[in-house]
Amino acid sequence: MNLGYFLITLFLSSVFCAFAQVYPKDAQYIKTCKSIYDAITTYHISPKPIDDEYSKIVFQNTIESINEKGILFTTEDLKKLSKFETSLDEELKGGSLQFINDLSVVYTKRLKAINEILDKLLVDKINYINNDSIYWGGDASDFSPENDQELEKAWKRKIKMSVLLGLSTDLTIKDLKSPEFATKEAAIKKKVITKLLKAISNKLSETYGMVDRLYSSYFDCMISCQDAHSNFISKDVWMQFHDDLSKTESQFGFNIKESEAGEVQIASVSPGSPAWKVNVIHADDILRKIKLNNVSLDFSELDIDELYTQIRSPKVTFIEMELQKADGTSVIVNLTKEVILNEDNAIKSYVLKKDKKIGYLALPGFYFDSEQNEFGLGCANDVAKEIMKLKAEGVEGLVFDLRYNGGGSMKEVQDLLGLFISEGPLFSIIEKETGAKLMKDPNRGSLFDQPMVVMVNGQSASASEIFASTLQDYNRAVIVGSKTYGKATGQITIPLGIKLENLTADSYAKSTEGLKVTVMKIFRLSGKSNQKIGVQPDVVLPDLFEKIDYNEATSPYALPNELTSKIPVIKTLPKLPIASLMANSEARQKENADFRKTKDLIVKTPRALQKTEGGMPMTLANVRYLNTEYTTWLDAVKQIKKQVVKYYEVIPTKIDGKLAGLDDIYKNTQLETMKEIESDFYLQESFKVISDLLNIKK
Repeated sequence: MNLGYFLITLFLSSVFCAFAQVYPKDAQYIKTCKSIYDAITTYHISPKPIDDEYSKIVFQNTIESINEKGILFTTEDLKKLSKFETSLDEELKGGSLQFINDLSVVYTKRLKAINEILDKLLVDKINYINNDSIYWGGDASDFSPENDQELEKAWKRKIKMSVLLGLSTDLTIKDLKSPEFATKEAAIKKKVITKLLKAISNKLSETYGMVDRLYSSYFDCMISCQDAHSNFISKDVWMQFHDDLSKTESQFGFNIKESEAGEVQIASVSPGSPAWKVNVIHADDILRKIKLNNVSLDFSELDIDELYTQIRSPKVTFIEMELQKADGTSVIVNLTKEVILNEDNAIKSYVLKKDKKIGYLALPGFYFDSEQNEFGLGCANDVAKEIMKLKAEGVEGLVFDLRYNGGGSMKEVQDLLGLFISEGPLFSIIEKETGAKLMKDPNRGSLFDQPMVVMVNGQSASASEIFASTLQDYNRAVIVGSKTYGKATGQITIPLGIKLENLTADSYAKSTEGLKVTVMKIFRLSGKSNQKIGVQPDVVLPDLFEKIDYNEATSPYALPNELTSKIPVIKTLPKLPIASLMANSEARQKENADFRKTKDLIVKTPRALQKTEGGMPMTLANVRYLNTEYTTWLDAVKQIKKQVVKYYEVIPTKIDGKLAGLDDIYKNTQLETMKEIESDFYLQESFKVISDLLNIKK
């Protein structure tokens, strides 16, 4: 991440928004609106009324999705469009459409105006000694300018900040009087502006496609304003989803998307794929660098579709990526294309050995293979296979890692819980048609009954939270880590215009777009919900995200936290010695240099990442100071990982060890994973927690 992400990239994101859908004509647009309306009113668990108030919300969000941070439209433009503010509910219900047609005219006009401004800025000199300011943590520096003159001033500020960011990394330039300043300033300014001009040119060269892109954004706002997880799935995203299902084409196994800040992010990872197996790639990781067949690719001027096409090229068989995680750390990942086979287990387990033998298993997502049949096997079946391997190794306990696991199939979490709980209810749900019902263990008996630790963090969400909280309610496992994301709702993904009762596998194959709709609320056995509050771990470890807004509660459309009266009587296991385990862990954390450094880094979270707002004069010295603050912090985070002292031996199961001897790619992937496990001091502490638990139980 870089302090400039909210500058140049913000404009690029408004130009390059993921609107890649192509529709026939107005009749199809109207049909799409009506399909979205029907899905909301028929399936959504808690639909907001489609009225004038909702129209205002959709209007505002559609404008913001295109006019991000106020850098495109003027206040005068918005006044002209405000006549649609309370009429979009009628468009959503299938009425005649006019809003996007008018918006496209204003949008085109503004792109041309900004094109002229940028052409002028290529020649004009920038004033670096006026009273402009840098802001972070809010939108204080970004607003819709009143008129054309104010728009030009705003763009001068944006270009100025971007140039200062480029100069700030060159330490030979001490200040504006440095001999190299004029030459390097001109080169950076030209590069920044040329990139923006190309983006605008690409959009202005479209005719009908521009209107279609705007409609795609409009459709998404129509449904995403209902809650934090409902959305419209455009053609490009839908096709990426279907590409993942291919079992005959070699692939790396990840999809990409463009963030609101214009950055390239990981959208999803396919179970069993090369990207999945390395166990370090997760949704929302930011792509910083990439090599295709060992050749570096500058993707700064590529749109998301162009980059995706290059990655998927049949000629590309090997990639190296630098990914930035949500906590600011970076990882280098090497992937070789493979054909993803159904029978290939997507999960691998390891034995952690010191004075005790503890099984370790990481699950990045609750996947389900619906291609096989409606009873297709998924992650629960794969986990069961790994549990059997670990039992054959004679492990005394299990660390089950759900960090960065964003959730997945409801069926799979239910089946997975059944491996660790003998019988009884697991959690409850509320659906629109059926009301409240208990979800029970589908099978009597359990596969693994020894002590467990479940690792979670702020990006463990949805199905991960169900799994962790159910085991917590039964006293079946000790939850270790930091508070989870706080998502307690369930969604379905359906092809656009298809009713659930008519849904078939063929419906998905023939569709080109779809909808994700929130259809259920999920509750713990206590009747409480994890919604917006997450799962509180039993043993708390420091969280680098603590001062960064990244959870359900920060979404403006998150559904509220509620209680349910459906509270079953359950037969819990004896209480776990949580107080003793926590006390022992706290004492270790105080003595552990890695945890002390982590806590210090939380205090020093860079201002550009924090929730609090602030600002300072826009000078080269201040830009360099803020950028250095961030990079120094990031380097310190990376350094902790490098200095972790080995605590236990990491051993593959006998079966996986034999497989590694037959396949060099498999072996290299295994070795990389073992290195990650070895240097993970959070996992080391979890190993110590479960060792304490075993000692107390003796």
